[in-house]
Amino acid sequence: MTKLFFSSCLIVLTYFFSPVAEVHGQKLCFKKRQSVNNSGVQLGKRVLRVKNKCRRAFVDVLDINSLRGPSPYGDGSAGEVIITSDRVFNFSNTQFRSLTINEGVTVEMPSGTIIRVQQNFINRGNIIVTAGASGSPGSPIAGTGSLPTAHQGIGFRAAISGANGDGSDFLPGGRGGISAGLEGELDVLFGSKAYYGRAPAGSGGSSGPYAGSPAGGAFYVFSGQTIRVEGLIAANGEDADADLVPCVGGGAAGLIVLAAKNELILTGGSFLSVRGGAGGESGQECGAGGGGSGGLIALYAPSIDIDDAATSTLTGGAAGAVRGSVTSSPRSSGGGGGALGANGGEGASIGAAPANNVVAPAEPGGMGRRMFFDFDPSSLL
Repeated sequence: MTKLFFSSCLIVLTYFFSPVAEVHGQKLCFKKRQSVNNSGVQLGKRVLRVKNKCRRAFVDVLDINSLRGPSPYGDGSAGEVIITSDRVFNFSNTQFRSLTINEGVTVEMPSGTIIRVQQNFINRGNIIVTAGASGSPGSPIAGTGSLPTAHQGIGFRAAISGANGDGSDFLPGGRGGISAGLEGELDVLFGSKAYYGRAPAGSGGSSGPYAGSPAGGAFYVFSGQTIRVEGLIAANGEDADADLVPCVGGGAAGLIVLAAKNELILTGGSFLSVRGGAGGESGQECGAGGGGSGGLIALYAPSIDIDDAATSTLTGGAAGAVRGSVTSSPRSSGGGGGALGANGGEGASIGAAPANNVVAPAEPGGMGRRMFFDFDPSSLL
């Protein structure tokens, strides 16, 4: 009986303490007939790290990297790239080992671009992010029914287009978009990756036949080591063109996200711009438009070093100027400005004939927001 007891103990101890796998570099070596799949391996303490090659009994070899999900900093397959001349950023592969934009070079960056860099991202040039969502489409001034809708973005409400009517009507200005506020913005930055690559900024409201202004775009850089900005990154909202599209709301500025695993540096020559678009001027047939809000800048890294001379712009777009009375009939009030980092400005309200006066002028967009998060962002990306 005693001999049987000790034999049983030996079997149990052999099972629980004998390693079922060994780690050698980036290889995981399993014993014969050990069940393994890429959805996960739960080996607990029964894994032995070895300096030499895996022993003869461990024959099933698996690359450890195959058990991990894709890195937020990419696989480096696009290699080391230096951009030396002006261009549109149209790389089919945006997973770089390192990426540098030289001084004096301007790169047009499509909205929604996500750059993943295993090592360092350096911008010494000018990155201009293209517009995101289009503005609200125009409608016939004499038209009736519901007004066209601007792009809402992540806000609580989209900018509203100016009201249409004839000289006998009081026409309230289009309401500006309403931002999601700090809580809503943090939910997007921390809670939902679904917004990566999409258009978070709200566009401007239309006025009569004139389409609202487009919103600023979104741009993301995820670096496995360091992000260094010595030049410009701009994701501004679009201004209303006084000659072509008067009276409409300005587009909200866009989103810039810079996330580094180790360090983020903004030198004295760096300039981050998320300025809201200006509202359109009034004309004989329509009131002035509201300004778009400033955008969002989000900076993530355990170490964030910002030079005292580094600059950023978060201002909302100016309200459209008043250029005389609105005398045409039919007519429209001003379109509202889009929202992201704050609320968009309200468009001008127009009084009835014969006064044809501006009852309430257009408003500028609100100031955007810049946020700092001093920790390793890897788990968020």
